[in-house]
Amino acid sequence: MKNVHPGVARFMLGDGVPDENVRIVDALVPDLVRSGVNRAANVYLVSSPQDDQYPTQVEPFLGLFQHYENFNFVFSDSPHIADHTQIAGRNVPMLMGIANLLIDGIAPRLGFVGNGFEQPDRDRSAIDSYLAATSMVRGEEFPPPTVTTPAPGTEIPRDAVRLTGHAPGRSG
Repeated sequence: MKNVHPGVARFMLGDGVPDENVRIVDALVPDLVRSGVNRAANVYLVSSPQDDQYPTQVEPFLGLFQHYENFNFVFSDSPHIADHTQIAGRNVPMLMGIANLLIDGIAPRLGFVGNGFEQPDRDRSAIDSYLAATSMVRGEEFPPPTVTTPAPGTEIPRDAVRLTGHAPGRSG
């Protein structure tokens, strides 16, 4: 905090940001983990090589968690992450999934995993061309399917639905 966000450091640690206060706050998590308290806790940590805090605030402390029964580390190596502030945003679906599972009393065990690896600059011309050619109705050469049963406007019983029809030009 002292170097990256001095205003926040002053708010948290006092005017002038006394070195003693910095040392105390910097030692809180490592000392707690070293103490061995609650080794059964579910711990989930997400970081990224693009996080400027990773080499000093995360990587040196990963070994401290080796005795936790359910320590999970997600290494998010994504070109969509440029700095520390973007890690959570890139991982919202995964974080919400973990939160929802924990709410239901399920503690997922991920271990050490990586995600990301998107390739935003890759050549997509082949798939884009295929999707453009197959994702729209193009007249007689690719007519839409015709549903013959049930007849339009017919009420369908909830427990017995049967659809029939045909799709001219279909394959398979």
